[in-house]
Amino acid sequence: MPNLDLANMPLKGRHLIEASAGTGKTYSITRIYLRLLIEKQIPVEQILLMTYTRAATQELRGRIEDTLREAQNSWGLHKDEYWQNLYQQAEPQQAQLLLHQALLNFRSSGHLYHTCILRPSFATICIC
Repeated sequence: MPNLDLANMPLKGRHLIEASAGTGKTYSITRIYLRLLIEKQIPVEQILLMTYTRAATQELRGRIEDTLREAQNSWGLHKDEYWQNLYQQAEPQQAQLLLHQALLNFRSSGHLYHTCILRPSFATICIC
């Protein structure tokens, strides 16, 4: 199976991220989430994330918030392909505004849920 190309994967259609614990699912989801915010300018209130345990939900919530803060605090400084592609999607001021708004609304949006289906290696991202 090919590696997931987070910088260039289409942000439409269905994509399945299935992997064992500790292989980067959460990392991948945080990067896709950030691309949805910046490239598609989809507000956090319209992005639905589902995980399969309460612990995974809490971890994902914290990691997304950390990723948003990292992007806001170091916009333009990263050198890898993912970040370089992301920087081309928005002017710095626009990106800062989108990130600021996302951070303000993230905790209160309530669009990160867990469900009790017994497939803990899956996570779902939906655009509402």
